[in-house]
Amino acid sequence: MENWIYNNSVVEKHSLYPLCNSTLNEVSNRDYPNTNYFNPNIKCLDMDTYEKNILRKSYANHTADAVIGISTYENNQELNPRLLLIELRIGYESTSNLSKTEIEGKVTHTKFLLSGEKTIEKESIFIFSKKVASQAKRWFDRQSRTGGELKDCKVCSVSDFATIIKSISDFPYEPIHKAEDIKNSIQQYEKKAEWKRLFAQVKYWCTKAEEYRYKNHSESQHITDVIKEIWKDFNQKKYIFTEEELWEIEFLKEDFSCLNK
Repeated sequence: MENWIYNNSVVEKHSLYPLCNSTLNEVSNRDYPNTNYFNPNIKCLDMDTYEKNILRKSYANHTADAVIGISTYENNQELNPRLLLIELRIGYESTSNLSKTEIEGKVTHTKFLLSGEKTIEKESIFIFSKKVASQAKRWFDRQSRTGGELKDCKVCSVSDFATIIKSISDFPYEPIHKAEDIKNSIQQYEKKAEWKRLFAQVKYWCTKAEEYRYKNHSESQHITDVIKEIWKDFNQKKYIFTEEELWEIEFLKEDFSCLNK
């Protein structure tokens, strides 16, 4: 299964956001007080509030509870930003009160209210307690065999949700240029005392870090950190240089501030 991360910017840019913005945890705590089941940083559209306060419906039971933003995370990139419907059934003790008609109605009505403004994930997530989730999965599987929206409804427990929808910080950055490759490209000339070539490689990597600064900050910082480590080690060795080589070092330090730290 592909990696999903929450993407708040998707919901923040939706036209409904000023009318019913909340967080998934706040929506959950309304029905399950002080439980704090969810990451408080996940923003959402509170669809029940939208139905009650904006559409003026007395009983808002026709929408999913919340809509969050997600992206697929692959190769250090956030791809395919979209909306994801969330329905909370954490208080259910069994599947006896589940209704295929009601569930499918919630999904289709919520998608209608979202107005096709943003891409919507095909799957919708229904969250149950751990003790009911397995039973609910079997129920959804049986009911989905007759077709309809239910076949695209995914059941999980509260704890499972945290493994399905992650934060970008859960994925360590994988550098494009490996630290070992950067070090080898420079240190090969240090071993031979070929200072001009060494300075040229330092300049190359410092320039590369600058190029990445705005298009990939993580890569820029990664290269900068490696260069700083190499340069610090280089300075500590107290090599003897010619006047021309000393000037080259000064020029490098003037051009690239990271070499002064």
